Amino acid sequence: KISHDALKVYSILSSQSKPLGGLYPNILSISTSKFIPTSMISVGRNSLNFYETLFNLWIITGRSKHFSAPKTMFTDAMSHIVTHLLNKTAQNSLYFFHALKFDASDPTVIQKYNQMEQSSCSLSGLFSLASYFNLSLPSKNLTFEFVSQKIKETCLQGHSQTLTLLPPHTWDFSSNFKTIDTGFGPKSKKKNFNLHSSLIDALFFNVKVNPKNKREILEQSFAVFSAMEKICRKSFGWSGVKDVTALEGGEREEVMEGIFLSKSLKYLYLMFNEEDLLPVEEWV
Repeated sequence: KISHDALKVYSILSSQSKPLGGLYPNILSISTSKFIPTSMISVGRNSLNFYETLFNLWIITGRSKHFSAPKTMFTDAMSHIVTHLLNKTAQNSLYFFHALKFDASDPTVIQKYNQMEQSSCSLSGLFSLASYFNLSLPSKNLTFEFVSQKIKETCLQGHSQTLTLLPPHTWDFSSNFKTIDTGFGPKSKKKNFNLHSSLIDALFFNVKVNPKNKREILEQSFAVFSAMEKICRKSFGWSGVKDVTALEGGEREEVMEGIFLSKSLKYLYLMFNEEDLLPVEEWV
């Protein structure tokens, strides 16, 4: 019963009319079960879980050919995301995912936001897994592994551009990428850090998929953890900071969010453990 009801949700989502042929807006109306056309279209924290769940559902059902709906929805969605949201800076050729929003007064007008939440770094790991399981994109010039590595490079660069070596909530790519003390541009307003770098998620799956690069990936992961320990660790716990571009992170958030344990420390532990505790073919 529960499984049937859950799959029904995906059937409804799949059948909906979607912008630009296959993009999923972030908000669905609970009254009409239709997408709200003027909601944001992005791959940030408000939408990532949906795409991760599609992929995980395909894995936990044994990658069955008889139940390919999650796989089809995932590859179709990723194809449209790469086609319509993948962008790169004029300088440095840094790849990122911008966001879209349809104008409320004129739905034919699309507003583009050259910003990417650091949570989008998780896609590097997800794309690595897609490549590992031989999924492909329709474009001959782009592969899941290529996009994975390019997004990881951007996220690594993004960490290195702040005084704390921690990522802000959102990077702004609309500047010329010259002001290093404010992340990816002086217009970025969301500079807080909540004790989780989504780059850690990505690196965990990168090392699973590319064990030959394990030493380099572990060094990158330890650098992120070291920055977190230096800035966020206090006498009685760990605290997020409100401005990663300020010396010592500026004002404290004075809370230790659960994501610090459920993601940051979990993935770090699994990465540095000598045993292969969770094979990607069996666990999600």
